[in-house]
Amino acid sequence: MRGSIDPAGRVLHARCQEWYAKQLATLLSKLGEKDPLDPAHTILENSVVLWCSEIADGQAHNCQSLPLVMMGGGGGYLKGKQIVNLGARSHAGLLLSLCESMGVNGIDVGNGGAAGALREVKA
Repeated sequence: MRGSIDPAGRVLHARCQEWYAKQLATLLSKLGEKDPLDPAHTILENSVVLWCSEIADGQAHNCQSLPLVMMGGGGGYLKGKQIVNLGARSHAGLLLSLCESMGVNGIDVGNGGAAGALREVKA
């Protein structure tokens, strides 16, 4: 039934998200090892992992207030241990920041990229 909340479906969705989170934890554990090319840092410190959903509210089918979790330091380019509220800004600025952390500059990411990369996430 359109517009109604299916409790069984929400439980199944939560179980799927739990499985994804466990896979992420396994990946992060492995990335926590010393980087063989840069033994002074971990692989995660020299990488970036972005974890998000494709939609913020499945019931309403919208992407407003989409939670994004970014882990890793991008080789020192990115600042961590913070919560950034984008407010009404598009997440395209975050994607631009990720591109820049990998040396990709001068591109446009979506309609919201016009504001540029997010200064808040740069180290």
